[in-house]
Amino acid sequence: LNYFICAGLSYIFVFDKTTVHHPKFLKNQMRLEIRQALEAMPIMSALTVPWFLGEVRGYSNIYDVLPASSLWNLGGWYSLLQFPFFVCFTDFFVYWIHRALHHPMLYKKLHKPHHKWIMPSPFASHAFHPLDGYAQSLPYHVFPFLFPLQKFSYIALFMFINVWTVMIHDGEYVANSPIINGAACHTMHHLY
Repeated sequence: LNYFICAGLSYIFVFDKTTVHHPKFLKNQMRLEIRQALEAMPIMSALTVPWFLGEVRGYSNIYDVLPASSLWNLGGWYSLLQFPFFVCFTDFFVYWIHRALHHPMLYKKLHKPHHKWIMPSPFASHAFHPLDGYAQSLPYHVFPFLFPLQKFSYIALFMFINVWTVMIHDGEYVANSPIINGAACHTMHHLY
């Protein structure tokens, strides 16, 4: 549902519709992107069940209210610091996982299916080989087993990551930053 809402809104309000006339934009591409995403999502979801099971059974560091005695409390500052900490942690590890997926031994089987979308639409955001998508999601699942994360923050960050994934595939160059992976960088990554 999140995929269809975010990618659909991005397609309606953000995506440059002239992209579909680009010579590298495939015939029926958006339909193919959606199909690939829908085929991959159940497998990616099944692979994440053990992580979620561990979380609900209390093996993670997900919390309601961080105890005052917690090493991480930091006078209440951790409630704010968990957001940039989560983003930095996950972005660092997703970078290295993505880089490994470009190794010739992994690229052809696992990552190339995502790169057939040379001029991606917002619907390409989740159009992965299931093991590729799962591998790139691992840092998000590992984080709360290593560090405290407030349960509603976890949901908000999950939504943010999904929106961000759509945004970097919508082709709209809102920010061309050498630090932040936006659509400008990511479109070039797909194109070249």
